[in-house]
Amino acid sequence: MPPAKPTNKAPAGPTEPDAGVTNGTTKVPTVFDSDLPGLFGLKTPRKNRAVLDLSDLRMYFLGPGDYDLSKAVPPRARTQTSVSSPLSGHMVAPC
Repeated sequence: MPPAKPTNKAPAGPTEPDAGVTNGTTKVPTVFDSDLPGLFGLKTPRKNRAVLDLSDLRMYFLGPGDYDLSKAVPPRARTQTSVSSPLSGHMVAPC
């Protein structure tokens, strides 16, 4: 498979809680010469302060301001500390 190449603008339509779907663009890597949609690795979501809900496949872009995620998770939720691999940039469990 060809390597991912950055694109300047990709269609993005995040759902706003009070406004429905909004139209816009975002910078995400794409696979060259392919019909695949933009790829969200770690760099773009981290740059845009995203939180992933993998149960519902939703990405929340937090915007400016502080937050305490521990206040939003259910009691007895467990946390897995992760680090970014220096070679690949993948999210990995520390050894």
